[in-house]
Amino acid sequence: MPQVLKPNNTNAIAATATSQARAFPTSLPGDCAAFYNDGPGLAFVYMDGSTAVATLPALSTNVGAQGNATPIPVGASINLTHAPTDTHWAVICLAGGTANVYCTTGVGF
Repeated sequence: MPQVLKPNNTNAIAATATSQARAFPTSLPGDCAAFYNDGPGLAFVYMDGSTAVATLPALSTNVGAQGNATPIPVGASINLTHAPTDTHWAVICLAGGTANVYCTTGVGF
């Protein structure tokens, strides 16, 4: 049975319009990570290797450019699985905004 929450290993990113990346918290179990967006802005999270860069999707009334990051609304927590080769997570916020995003070990809050 997976560890539901092991909050002794948590790190954070103060996200801006420029993507920032950090290594996963130590002792990340299996292939799951739990993310929480403390706001104040909408955050987008992406997981990859040490050069992880989150990119936003382009909003359009027709077909916009695809981004690679998953949105996390303010006040929401989300559990995401990652590939075995993913070692870092990156976060970006909409232009002019900021968001404080936390990543912790376990599979939920």
